[in-house]
Amino acid sequence: MWLLSCERTNKQVDEFQFDNNRIVDKTIHSYEFYPDGKIKMDHSMSYYFMNGELFDSLNWQKFYTYSKAGKLESTIDLTDSSRRLYIYNEVDSLVGDFAINSHGDTSFFSTAEYVNNKLVKRVNRLLRQNFQEGVDHAKMIDERKYDTLLDITEFKYNGDKLEKTISKDEKGNIISEILEVYKDKRKIKSMTYSYLGKTKFVSEITEFADGSGNIPDYTTVGPNGDTISYRKTIFRNKSKVVLYYNRHLNSMNVSYYNERGLLIGTVDTDLSQKTRRIYSYQYDDKGNIVEEASYREDLND
Repeated sequence: MWLLSCERTNKQVDEFQFDNNRIVDKTIHSYEFYPDGKIKMDHSMSYYFMNGELFDSLNWQKFYTYSKAGKLESTIDLTDSSRRLYIYNEVDSLVGDFAINSHGDTSFFSTAEYVNNKLVKRVNRLLRQNFQEGVDHAKMIDERKYDTLLDITEFKYNGDKLEKTISKDEKGNIISEILEVYKDKRKIKSMTYSYLGKTKFVSEITEFADGSGNIPDYTTVGPNGDTISYRKTIFRNKSKVVLYYNRHLNSMNVSYYNERGLLIGTVDTDLSQKTRRIYSYQYDDKGNIVEEASYREDLND
């Protein structure tokens, strides 16, 4: 059934189509550059439309800084003073990613630990605004009450090959394990084990295709063989289309790339709500995005 579905989909994704008359939001980027060509400042204007008529607009500026090695070190939103900071180790691997909101709170961070240039541990922490029923949300934002979400991921290797990925909660309890299976040097399968108390069981099996590019296509099934998710790449001359399906989210995404490998459009379908959102992206000759726009439509349109 999945193969038949993909064959039908192949005929429907020959080219990306975008109806400019239905746009509900559009952002236009204008840049200042450093002498080496990297972006220094992004001056952007966002426009919002209703029934084809402009009803609001917003301008904002983002400032970029880089390390001596040319790695992105920080972005600063001059509109609300929120920031993103990036920290690298001695071989320029990213070891810290911090988001600081307009209140000065670190709303997100991700840290990475490397041993012999291999990623062995990652810690993610997210502060989520705590909204309570019957309380003025504006006052709650000022009070800055958060829920903390934290997860820990550990990576185990056999030589240079990643062998096991272990996910833990904030208390150190194991949530899941992923075992990787290789044939020669190519990863062909991964087995996901979940935990219910102390009981360990197979929850997902993912098989990876060969010859589909740097990121392999895959199909993930449950213990009963039911399809949970898949990724499929369709090559069109020098361009490509990538399909993603996720049963947990009940969603389908189709991403379109041009001959330069740049994402030019996406169609995100919510199968539960029977709606889709279409996004369009345009670039300058350096590959910097200069315009993005979107609109929503019902599946029966």
